[in-house]
Amino acid sequence: MRAVVVFIGVETIYLEKNLKFKSKILSFFIAYIISMSTVFLVVFISGFFEPVHPNGYRDIFFNFTGMYLIIEILSYIYSKYKKIIK
Repeated sequence: MRAVVVFIGVETIYLEKNLKFKSKILSFFIAYIISMSTVFLVVFISGFFEPVHPNGYRDIFFNFTGMYLIIEILSYIYSKYKKIIK
């Protein structure tokens, strides 16, 4: 299951980078909503095969959101740093 969540996270970053909206924040939120919905769906489906902890949805929300924010912040800093160097 962890591999699936990591794969969804990687695809989310790829999706966010390729979405072309006027606002960077809108691209961020649309990619996040799609990915978070997919992660919740994966947790729901895995509940048919093995029991999900009562706090499973909360835990996956905090873990996925935290890592997504950290990666996006680092990506933003890198893009700004890259522009300064050039």
